Amino acid sequence: KNCKFLWLEDHTEPFEQVKKTLLSSRLIALYFNPELSTLLLTDASRFNGIGFALVQGDNDNCLKLIQCGSRSSASTEFRYSTVELECLAV
Repeated sequence: KNCKFLWLEDHTEPFEQVKKTLLSSRLIALYFNPELSTLLLTDASRFNGIGFALVQGDNDNCLKLIQCGSRSSASTEFRYSTVELECLAV
C-alpha cells in the first residue's frame, strides 16, 4: 500500500515471455470439458482475502487450469468465521 507502481522497459520482455509460456503451456485448458473430472480449490483468510482455482484432470492425469480468481477481504468479512470465509470462496 501507498507504493507507487513502477514499470520499466526492462520489465516488458520478461513479462511477455511469461505470458507466452503460460499460454502455450499444458497447464492451462482451452475450454471446460464436462467429460473430465473437475476440482474446485479454494482458500480464504480474514487478512489476505479469498481465492479459487477451477481445474480439470486430463487423460494423462495432469491438472489443467480452467479459471482462477481472487480478491481482498471486505471490511465486513473480517468478522466472518473461518467456515464462512471458506464458503464465501466457493
